Amino acid sequence: HEVLGGMEWEDWLTYINSDYVNEILARSRGDWSNYVKAALLRLQQQFRNVRIRGFDAAVAGDIPMAAGLSSSSALVVATAELAVTFNGLDVSPIELVDLCGEGEWFVGSRGGAADHTAIRMSRRGQLSHVKFLPFQMGEVCDFPADCRVIIAHSRLDAKKSAGAKDKFNQKVASYELGFMLLKDHLPQHAHLLDHLRDLNPRRLKCAISQVYQALLHAPESMPIADLRDALSAQNRERVDRILSSHNPPAEYDLRGVLLYGVAECERSLLAPGLLASGRVEEFGRFMRVSHDGDRVAKWRRNAKGQWRKTAWRYDTSDATVRALCDDLASEDPARVLNAQLYMQPGAYGCSLPDIDKMVDMVQDLPGVHGAQLGGAGLGGCIMILLRPDAVEAVERTLAKEYYEPNKREALVHVCHPVAGSAALGV
Repeated sequence: HEVLGGMEWEDWLTYINSDYVNEILARSRGDWSNYVKAALLRLQQQFRNVRIRGFDAAVAGDIPMAAGLSSSSALVVATAELAVTFNGLDVSPIELVDLCGEGEWFVGSRGGAADHTAIRMSRRGQLSHVKFLPFQMGEVCDFPADCRVIIAHSRLDAKKSAGAKDKFNQKVASYELGFMLLKDHLPQHAHLLDHLRDLNPRRLKCAISQVYQALLHAPESMPIADLRDALSAQNRERVDRILSSHNPPAEYDLRGVLLYGVAECERSLLAPGLLASGRVEEFGRFMRVSHDGDRVAKWRRNAKGQWRKTAWRYDTSDATVRALCDDLASEDPARVLNAQLYMQPGAYGCSLPDIDKMVDMVQDLPGVHGAQLGGAGLGGCIMILLRPDAVEAVERTLAKEYYEPNKREALVHVCHPVAGSAALGV
């Protein structure tokens, strides 16, 4: 009753952005019961003519909290599964993951439904290619028999309920603000640009170089006041909604975030084919490029074998973007390959120095195909794709060079794909 408050449910976004909800969350920040409320409230808003009944539940699990492994999303999905079952609601699995993704916005983060989809729709021993907006289950292939995945926890919490939530939502806002800016500068293509993923050569029927030229319309960064002035009147009306999810930074990173997003979309389209055809090393290269878009530091050994850190910033200047266009036109195979859209890391920057250190410690070990951070970043875990005979060396390296020197308890899991969630015995 407290979270309903007798409010009129005009729509879900109006409700979760209301002062009433924000006051409730401010009083209960970090309370995990909010994730239970998130699922029930989103279902109640969807089924307004049904009074959703609650239930008594005990919760147990071994997903480390604040590890970027979707422990919060797992609780949202589990709650929704039970609520749908006990209330006899007609909800398909696809609708369930959409509702869970939107439901978690109640807690304050503005993520998508990818985590919820993986939790609900996974298949044992297989990998699924999932598409969103609209939701589609794409290709399914067997997980490569000659590969393993290691999840290694940095022991740094990735707390979406604390300051990390602001940075997480700032990056999402950078996507939205930058994309609106691009659409304003590309009126001839605006009707084709519904989502950032649409900024690709196939959709626009253009050369890759023209995608890079389009990105030049987005500055590397911009303060919100200048962004308001730069946007069209129509898009300016949406700014307040976007800003309601976080405290604005001094400047929003735009071009690097947009390039990261566009390139990740290209990698995601190519990845299923690589795995299905056994081209695991190329898939691993995608993981490395993707992490370079997230990283904030680069670690290298010096002559004494000690790890030394340097700051990392991927160059998204006008000159660098134009150089990619020159490389594409060069007819030099190496330059053309490196200038492909899927080879660009962009600059999302949601890693931490210690996460980058773990990645750099393991990714050049024999038998390691690739490594990158997992989840939303800002702490949590890394994922490592490797051959079975490389597992021991990776575990030993992380123990000796990361966990022990930092006096942190090792948490390393060798993982296999399992089936998704379900209500059992009901």
